[in-house]
Amino acid sequence: MSNTEKLKPITMMELFENTVKEMGRDEALFVEKDMKFTTITWHQYYKSVIYFAKALLSIGIEPFKTINILGYNSPEWFMSFIGGMFACVPPVGIYPTSSSETCNFIAEHSECACLILDSLSNFRKYENEIRRLKSLKAIVFYCELSEMELKSLINPFVPVYLWKDFLILGKRSLLDMELNNRINMQRPGNCCNLIYTSGTTGTPKGVMLSHDNMTWIARALELNYGNIIGQKQTIVSFLPLSHIAGQIVDILRKHLVFTNI
Repeated sequence: MSNTEKLKPITMMELFENTVKEMGRDEALFVEKDMKFTTITWHQYYKSVIYFAKALLSIGIEPFKTINILGYNSPEWFMSFIGGMFACVPPVGIYPTSSSETCNFIAEHSECACLILDSLSNFRKYENEIRRLKSLKAIVFYCELSEMELKSLINPFVPVYLWKDFLILGKRSLLDMELNNRINMQRPGNCCNLIYTSGTTGTPKGVMLSHDNMTWIARALELNYGNIIGQKQTIVSFLPLSHIAGQIVDILRKHLVFTNI
C-alpha cells in the first residue's frame, strides 16, 4: 500500500485547525501596502476566519448557499475562502477578468448569499442585477472606501459592509454553538468549494470539489514532493485564487508546510 493510500479522509477545517494548533504564534501571511509589510500570525488568521464565519451565520445565510469572491490575491481572500467552509457556505472564486454577464450568471447559479469584492469597479459588474440575486444577503468590500463612496452604495436590496465591520459583526455575535454545529455537520465527502469554468464554449459550468478531494490532493503532493520543495519557505501568492492551482499551491500548500499530514 502506498503512502497516499493510507491517507485518512479529513475536512478542510481539520487541516486548518491542525496547522493553527502546531504553529499558532508563527507568521502565516505577509501583505505589502505603501511599501510596508504587515505580518499575520496563524492565531490572527484563525480568529479572522472564525469571525468571518460567524458573521455569515449572523446575517442568516443557510448551509450550502455560497459566497462569491471577486478580487485580487489578499489575506481577505484567504480568510473568506476558509471562513466560508467553516460556516458550510462554500466559496466560489471569480476571475477578475470575468464580464458582468459571467459574474451575475455565476452568482445566480451558485445561489450566492454574500459577495466579497475588492473594488468599486468589481461592484459595478453586479450593480444593475442586484435585485435579481434572490439569495444575496450582503456585500463585503476589502478595499478602502470613503464615507461618501460607501453611502453611494446603499441600496434597498442588500446591506453593504466594509471588511473590518463585517468581522466585528461576527466577533460580537453569540453563535459559537451554531458555528460548531456547522463544522460538525460536514463530512469529508461533502462539497466545500465550487470552481466555475471560463464559459468560452457556453455558460460557465460549476465543478463541485469535496473536502477530501482537496485535502487528499494537497497531502499527496506533500508526500511525493515535499522533500524537493522544502519545509520552510515563503510563497509569493500570484496565481489566480479562483483557479484550483492557486488554491492548492498558495492556500493549501501553505497549511501543509507546518503540519503533520
